[in-house]
Amino acid sequence: MKQRENHTNTPFVLLLVRHGETSHNAARRYQGHLDIPLNSRGEAQAARVAQTLATYFSQGRHQRSLGWIDFVSSDLQRAQHTAEIIKRHLQEHSIEPPQAEKTPRLTEELREFHMGDLQGLTHEQYETKHSREWRSFSKAFREDPLETPYPGPGGESQRQVQNRMLNVWQQTEERFLSHAQTTTTNQETSESHSFSQASPSRLWHDRSLWVGSPTALWVSHGGAMRMLLAAWGVSLPPEAHIGNADCLVLGKLPGREEFALLHHVKT
Repeated sequence: MKQRENHTNTPFVLLLVRHGETSHNAARRYQGHLDIPLNSRGEAQAARVAQTLATYFSQGRHQRSLGWIDFVSSDLQRAQHTAEIIKRHLQEHSIEPPQAEKTPRLTEELREFHMGDLQGLTHEQYETKHSREWRSFSKAFREDPLETPYPGPGGESQRQVQNRMLNVWQQTEERFLSHAQTTTTNQETSESHSFSQASPSRLWHDRSLWVGSPTALWVSHGGAMRMLLAAWGVSLPPEAHIGNADCLVLGKLPGREEFALLHHVKT
């Protein structure tokens, strides 16, 4: 799915947050679509990333208000609860989404992969109990990773997850473009030029460049987030791990079709 070019003179900002830890994460069990709640550590992780974002954005409020345009969460409770914790911390700092988005829009399309027969099991348990199926899946995945679904009823492929994540992006992108068309910014042409010259690191550390730009917050899942990044051609370092309650700050610069990774907020 081809992205549309950002024709405005401000970047679009997407805060992509993974849910906090659950008991299945701690036990290294496949969760997929199983609706597992946050554990106490997961709640604390969500509070930490919320506090980090609230502190960052509150420090920039004297320059421009945060341009909230969308707030979306997977409908699974571990993501929904993470979103609610973030919302509460932002509200405590007088930073909150617009009236229509004070609670996240919930959608199945931001869910993790459906992992078929693997759900609820550890990798070792599945490989032991279903060794033939695992060998067959592993062979097919090596030959065609994008189209090979997880084994068992309901198992999804990378392509299927990418497509539904991109469906949500289409909705958010419409809000970005609508906001950009109806909002007059006070940024000068020289500042727009600064965006094209700035490195992603500078865009994160120099708040004056983009705080106040149209900003969306999604709360999703690690595997699904990686599929969205892959669809957009956004690379993480090979050793990078999207931990529980980590936040990826993505920015689409003026005149660009692609997103850039501005910062990885780790918890």
